[in-house]
Amino acid sequence: MASSLSSHFAPVPFSLTEPPQSFRLLELSPELVDIIETQRNVASKRRRLWFKASTRASYSAPTSSLRGSSQSIETRAGDADRAGFLHLCSEEKVWAVKQVSTSNSVHITQWVSAEDMQRQRQQRADQDGHEDDDMFMTEAEGQASGDGDGKGTDSSDADADRLADPASNGGITAIAQVKNILEIIEVKPSEGDVDRMLRQMVPSYGDAEDGDDQHVVTAGARGEGLSSDNRSGLSLQYIFENTPAPTKTIFEAMNRLFIFGISASPAEPAEEGAGHGQQQEQEQDRGVALFIPTTGLLLKCWRVFMQQCAISEVHLDGRAGAGVEYRDLHGLVDEIVELCRPQPNPEAELQTNVIVAILRHLSLDVGDYARYASTPSFHLPPDADLDALREELPSGQDDGDATNDATTTTTTRLTLDPIKTRDLVGRWLLHSLSVRGDTQSIGLAQFLMQWGDLLPESWTRERECDVHALLSGSGFPEPEWEIGKDATHGEEILRRVGRSRDDADASSATQADRVRVQSHTEARKRGKWHEKFGAQRNAALKK
Repeated sequence: MASSLSSHFAPVPFSLTEPPQSFRLLELSPELVDIIETQRNVASKRRRLWFKASTRASYSAPTSSLRGSSQSIETRAGDADRAGFLHLCSEEKVWAVKQVSTSNSVHITQWVSAEDMQRQRQQRADQDGHEDDDMFMTEAEGQASGDGDGKGTDSSDADADRLADPASNGGITAIAQVKNILEIIEVKPSEGDVDRMLRQMVPSYGDAEDGDDQHVVTAGARGEGLSSDNRSGLSLQYIFENTPAPTKTIFEAMNRLFIFGISASPAEPAEEGAGHGQQQEQEQDRGVALFIPTTGLLLKCWRVFMQQCAISEVHLDGRAGAGVEYRDLHGLVDEIVELCRPQPNPEAELQTNVIVAILRHLSLDVGDYARYASTPSFHLPPDADLDALREELPSGQDDGDATNDATTTTTTRLTLDPIKTRDLVGRWLLHSLSVRGDTQSIGLAQFLMQWGDLLPESWTRERECDVHALLSGSGFPEPEWEIGKDATHGEEILRRVGRSRDDADASSATQADRVRVQSHTEARKRGKWHEKFGAQRNAALKK
C-alpha cells in the first residue's frame, strides 16, 4: 500500500528557514473573529480593535485603592490589569492578554515555490561548499531516488521525474517555532477606574479668580502645562491609545468629565482667498489639545451660554419639551464667536468648546454611543459649520424612524435632561460658594434666585429646585453647607457646617441678601405692573 501511494503522490519537501522569525499565537473567541471579519469587509470610519499597553500614569493610584476598585479584574486576570500589560480593546469590551508557555511543538509553516527552494538550495550549497545538504525531512524521498528493488517502475515518466526531484513542485518550510501562546481574558473595568485614569492623564483647565485669563491648574500624565503664548495638552489619539478600556467606555467617561479641546497653538487669521478645505488643513496642522474643565470654568461658560440664550430668545426647553433646534445652537455659537471679532480670540474658542461639552453631557441621548455618526473630536473650531456641530452632539433618529442607522435620518433638535441640568447647575453654584473663603452664609432665597437665573424659566419652579436634596447629593466628601435659621430675622440661610447661629457676620450677610431679594422681587412686580398698565391703556385706546 505504501508503494502504491508513493508512486502516485509526490513527497512534499520540508525545510527549516534560518534564522527563524518571531511569532506568537493569539487565541481568538468567535466574537473577536466576527469583529475582525466585519472590519475587513465593511468600510467604516470607526476602528474596532486596538492593542493597548497600560501606562504608568493610568495605574498610578495607591495599591490599596486600586485593588479595591478593580477586584473583579485581579481575580480573573491576575496582574494583567497593571501597568505595562497588553490589552485588546474593542468598542464595547476589553480583554487582558497573557502569555502562556506550551510544551507542544508548534511550527509556523508556509508554502515555498520550486524557484525559491532552488534558490535556497543554491545559497546553502554556496555557504557549505556542497550541494547535497538540502535538509529535506521526508520519508519518501529515498524511495523517489530509487533503492534498487525495482519498485517504482510502474509509474509514468512524468511521475518518475516528479518523484526523482520532489522540489520541482515546491514544498513547505518552517519559518518559526512557537513556544508561547497569548491567551485573552475578558475584564470589566468600572466607571470609576476609567474616570480615575483620565483624571490622572488629562490636565485640568481652570479660570483664574482674579481675572479673565485661563490657566492649567494641574498637570497631566506627561506633565503638559499652559503658558500665556502656547497651549499644550493631550491629543484624542493619545487618550484612546493609552487608556486600556473599550472605546464606548472611554467616550462615556470623557462625557462625564466634560473633556473639551482647544487649538494647541493660538488661532491665526485665515489667509485671504483660502477655501474651507484649506482652513480645515490649517486647523489640523495646529493640532488639538484636550483638557478637563474645572467647576469654576463650567459655571462661567454656562452663564455665558444662558445670557446668549436670553439675548437671542432661544429656549432650551423648546416647545412642549421638544428641545432646541441645532441651527439655533449653531447661531448661538456664532454669536459668541462674533463678540470677540474682528481678531480671533482664544476666549471664544474656549467658551464654545466648554459649552458644547456641557450640552453633550446634559443631552438625553448622551449614553447612546450609536447615536453618533462617528467618534466626536471633542473640538469645535471657531469657524465650524452646522454639520461640524452635529458631529459633536448626539444626532439620533426621529421617533418615527424604525431604522438603526444613525446616519440616515437624524433629528434636528437637541433635548436636554431637565432634572440633570437643574441638579448639575445647583452643584456648580454650591461649589462656587465653597471655593470662596469669604462667603460664610447666604440667604436661602438669594441662593434659589441665583440658581433659577441659570435655568430655563419652566425648570425654575421652587418645588423643583430642592436645596435639601442638593445638599445631600452635592458630591463633597463631607457636608460643607447646611440649612439653618438666622438668629436676628428668623429667615432660612445656607451656612457652612459648624457656623454659629448667632454669628454677626451671618446676620449681616443674611440682611444684605434679604434686601437684594426684596429689590429683585419688587422689580419683577414693577415689570408686571407696567404690563398690566400697558394692557389697560391699549384696551382704552381700542374703545
